[in-house]
Amino acid sequence: MNDMEQKRNFSIVLALIVFLLAVPVYGQDDLVTMRVGYRELQIVPEGTDGLVSEYDPFSSNTFLNELVTNNDTLFWEGIGQYGADLTTDTTASTFSIVQINETGFYQTNIGLSIDNQTLLWTSQLDSDITSNFSAIVESATDFFADDNLYWGFCEEIILLPGDYVEMEEPLVWRFKFHLVAESERWTLFLDQSGDVLFSTFEDIPCQSCFDWTPVFVFVSVLAAVSIFGTLIFLNYRKASVE
Repeated sequence: MNDMEQKRNFSIVLALIVFLLAVPVYGQDDLVTMRVGYRELQIVPEGTDGLVSEYDPFSSNTFLNELVTNNDTLFWEGIGQYGADLTTDTTASTFSIVQINETGFYQTNIGLSIDNQTLLWTSQLDSDITSNFSAIVESATDFFADDNLYWGFCEEIILLPGDYVEMEEPLVWRFKFHLVAESERWTLFLDQSGDVLFSTFEDIPCQSCFDWTPVFVFVSVLAAVSIFGTLIFLNYRKASVE
């Protein structure tokens, strides 16, 4: 194996390592950086393609389609039989659509027929209910900051009926955070005052961690092949000279 081939193989290995190390937990295009009060959130928007493809009104109705495809639309949840004010309503199948931008938090509740085929009503939550959004975010992130932890990626912020999440409060905020350094996903439930009612977490694979084993195997095989090829070449050259 000549010097040119060795340099080429080394370049391939180096490029492979750099590429694999450059793969982040989430693509940069997927993240939304937002400052809420004094806290910065790295938000991972929830895709709405499934919502549009599975429930016809979200594709056929212009208002709904524009709502779910808007860049400010970050999260959604099908909550079932609740009304515009998030109290029980057995006549509707309700979806909550969350939008967040520099002016604040907005949640629009969409009432469809029970078979999810017809739009019945749309209603944005009263601004009085969501006016303390900054304080709620501060309380949620303080939950981690108090333990000297960074809250990482925010994967959900939504306001839900209390009984939907089996709690006695009329309305409950639900946050989901991916703490990358700890390889944990935390779910926090807060009341309207910002008090944490309940929290839970699960261990998740470290998506940003890189397993060096395949690289070591690849490099080892490449080195073995190079050495073996060199030995064959030297033996052949020696035999030719003799």
